[in-house]
Amino acid sequence: MSVMNRNIASTLLLLLMIGVLLNVACMDQIGLENDDLEPPPKTMTGHAYLNDSDNHGTIKVELGDAGFSLLTDIQGAYTLPAEMGDGQWTLTARYPYYADALQTIEIIDGYPEEPLQDMLLTKQIELEVLTDRTSYGKHDEVLITLNVTNVSDQELVLGSDTSPATAYAVRIADQIAYGGLFPGTGNEPTSITLEAGETQSFEMSWQIDEFNLTGSDTQIEIFAVYCTSTTHPQYFDPQALEELNQSLYSRLTPTTIRIVYDNVPIQ
Repeated sequence: MSVMNRNIASTLLLLLMIGVLLNVACMDQIGLENDDLEPPPKTMTGHAYLNDSDNHGTIKVELGDAGFSLLTDIQGAYTLPAEMGDGQWTLTARYPYYADALQTIEIIDGYPEEPLQDMLLTKQIELEVLTDRTSYGKHDEVLITLNVTNVSDQELVLGSDTSPATAYAVRIADQIAYGGLFPGTGNEPTSITLEAGETQSFEMSWQIDEFNLTGSDTQIEIFAVYCTSTTHPQYFDPQALEELNQSLYSRLTPTTIRIVYDNVPIQ
């Protein structure tokens, strides 16, 4: 081998060794950087959502069989309590007229082992409120029809522990003037079974009472529900947290009527 060839071979060998050393150094540096990375922060916050709404507040998130529940904020966020013991827990998100959403989590050292999954509640029941007219005299009777439709793909049973299960509320200027979205006080439980796509209709009436009205009231809203107090008792209990029952008004669609005095609508 000539001197020139030996020099070239030596140079190539030197360059190869330098490349290996640089590669090892880089790998060591990457390893050090990875060691310096902090693990993602552990969180106790999750989310539950209604599939057809931008307002995700007042969804109940129940914690296993502990008899303890949380409420979501308007963004659907909830935070698990720090007192949760280690072990497996089932979280159930519930809201009237929607299918429950569930997830099972493992608590280790006070935190979920994995990030909490989003829980999506899908609407199952549509409620429609109709009246026999849109304009009434001050002593007229308003005939109210409530249509309850199963919009899911499975049979559903709606039940109330008391009767009647149907209820309506008359609201003037965002204030309840008559009735409420609560079942009756009859001792007999009641329920209905709805096949997928089925609608059942219920009739109610309101005798207009003049003392509830003032000259400035121009619009009266009527809300109606089939109370599912068997599965969602606190939403239909006048003694429970008022926020739960009030949340129904923001998600139901009322019908609107006007009251006419001497053939002139209230102005």
